[in-house]
Amino acid sequence: MNTKSKMIMPAEWRTHSRTWMLWPLRTDNWKQNAIPAQKSFANVARAISGFENVYIGIKQNAIDSARNLLLDMDINNNTNNSTNLVTFQSLLEQR
Repeated sequence: MNTKSKMIMPAEWRTHSRTWMLWPLRTDNWKQNAIPAQKSFANVARAISGFENVYIGIKQNAIDSARNLLLDMDINNNTNNSTNLVTFQSLLEQR
């Protein structure tokens, strides 16, 4: 077993190139079908995207609703950064 991974988890104050978030979906963890949590996550993504790129890991079946919510919030307005929805399947394919 290889215990020397090249992956690191820097402290939140360290310089980094992007922020990763995971889109809330599980209705057993989130109230009201996760809708309030998704709006809050979108607000956080919007705030962060003013400073750096944001990548949101998401299940394929939730992309359309997440994209619509992020577009409704004008998530990429007036910044040079972006918010990107990345499916878990595409992450696995990159390995």
